[in-house]
Amino acid sequence: MKPTSPIPESLAVASAAQAGAFSRQQVLASGCTQTLLDRQLRSGNWTRLGQGVYTAERPVTFETLCWAGVLRGGDGAAVGGLAAAHLIGICPQPSRITVWADRYRTAGPWDFRRGPRPSVDDLPRLRTEDAILDACAEVPAREVLGLLTNALRRRITHPARLRECALTMANLRHRALVLQLLPELEAGVESTLESHFLHQVQRAHLLPEGARQVSVSDGTRSDVLDDVHRVLYELDGRVGHEGEAKWRDADRDNRHAVLGLTTLRFGWHDVVLRPCHVARLIGQVLATRGWAGVGGSGLPRRCGPRCTVAS
Repeated sequence: MKPTSPIPESLAVASAAQAGAFSRQQVLASGCTQTLLDRQLRSGNWTRLGQGVYTAERPVTFETLCWAGVLRGGDGAAVGGLAAAHLIGICPQPSRITVWADRYRTAGPWDFRRGPRPSVDDLPRLRTEDAILDACAEVPAREVLGLLTNALRRRITHPARLRECALTMANLRHRALVLQLLPELEAGVESTLESHFLHQVQRAHLLPEGARQVSVSDGTRSDVLDDVHRVLYELDGRVGHEGEAKWRDADRDNRHAVLGLTTLRFGWHDVVLRPCHVARLIGQVLATRGWAGVGGSGLPRRCGPRCTVAS
């Protein structure tokens, strides 16, 4: 969108490079006076985004607000947190914009944090691993896995780099959780449901874990494959397994049956609320495929005094 009112060429160049945002210092450096600045604001040609930062663009975009925050933060400022994660494409646009700067600022849609951080890109943001972990620190623990999964799925980082960064970042919120999840992600766990299945069903009952995120037929990918016992596990979240997708799943299961693979499907209710029931069912299926059970018992391990795998 072109500016609604002409601005000096030097200011136009700076504004174009900053997604339409510019600062009071840049206005005055371009030859404009404070009087002209005030007139443009009164006329509505320019919009005040915050103290000392403006735009002549319509509409005001998220990138414009990010740039305004960086300009407001001063030299060395950089976008961080969920805002930086959104800029690299791993989360929706947040309502607030985190800006790391040399000192605190107030007012506007920004949350300023003291302490300049190394930045990258024309729109200064934290480096990729720093941005991902900074975003993880801003969300509840239940959302950390989703952010890490999205980053690794897009192949913009690697678990080893995230682990190294997590160990060096001071006062990182959710550090222990991040370090716990990274080995799972390396093993192919891609969702909270898969994490529940791994911990509450398989590991809690000493069931064979198999391989994760594997393709056993053209154009398909399965959540877990126990190739030794020829069993596939599909963990069906609500999204992506209804309507037409339901029939695609059935067709895939039928094709895998031809290959001698038994497909077991579990959803949230089963895995999260009835993990022992799921483990008992899996144990029964595996026993028909030659699994000896824990200690030769023919059964999974009891995970606790109330476990129902043997009932």
